[in-house]
Amino acid sequence: MKQSVFFVLCLLGFTLCAFSQVPSANFTAPVTGGCSPVVINFQDQSTGNPTTWLWDFGTGATSTLKNPSTTYFNSGTYTVKLTVTNSSGSNTITRAQYITVFDKPEANFVVNDSAGCFPHRAVFTDISTAGVGNTNVAWFWDFGNGTQSTQQNPTVTYTATGNYTVTLKVTNDKGCSKVLTKQQYIRIAGGFASGFTNTQPTVCRPPASISFTNTTTGPGTLTYTWDFGDGTPPSTAINPSHTYTAPGNYTVTLAILSSEGCRDTVRKVNAVVLR
Repeated sequence: MKQSVFFVLCLLGFTLCAFSQVPSANFTAPVTGGCSPVVINFQDQSTGNPTTWLWDFGTGATSTLKNPSTTYFNSGTYTVKLTVTNSSGSNTITRAQYITVFDKPEANFVVNDSAGCFPHRAVFTDISTAGVGNTNVAWFWDFGNGTQSTQQNPTVTYTATGNYTVTLKVTNDKGCSKVLTKQQYIRIAGGFASGFTNTQPTVCRPPASISFTNTTTGPGTLTYTWDFGDGTPPSTAINPSHTYTAPGNYTVTLAILSSEGCRDTVRKVNAVVLR
């Protein structure tokens, strides 16, 4: 009789009805993986009015919060376990390999020559790694001079004096990216102002002596190589004179080399004409 009355009171919504059931553990996570480090937010969906929670995230980290967050720093797959408890008992759910974390790549690069005079041709080589089990699939370079490239191993020419910061973003096949910036990595000194002048023949027929005046300026110690276009040995004088012994139209070439590694060439077609 007492039991019947109790059930009736429960059906009528009296607070005396306080049956407790063992809870049923359940949870979800809106995101279950990503590129390391990745923050995962867990949401308790247990039933049965649990009063305590114990989470095991598979990394050695635990939590007693109802809806915790944890950070996964290392790549791999992780099993997550939740135990919920109330006054009637406890229940555990285990989700095997529930979280998947991918390695990020490590961005890195080198250049064939990081210093010189403009115009300076820089050849970049990607030496990035993709992370365990991954492959790098995309590259984005910013060379600091207003130009970019998506090639893996690009070449760029610097045409002005300055110190240039170079940035590389590399992305692997899991969609994970890493950025590396090398501050003032490319250092370009002033370039050449290259040129020369020469006198013209003062005689109608060879031989004719021609004087050459070098007007080149540039950084460092400069050395010169003159090709007079008539098959004779070159000259290394700064301002040479040369005697032409046969008629013809002669192209003269001046090659300049700086002690700072810069090179340039000036060529004048028909610089000397002898009939």
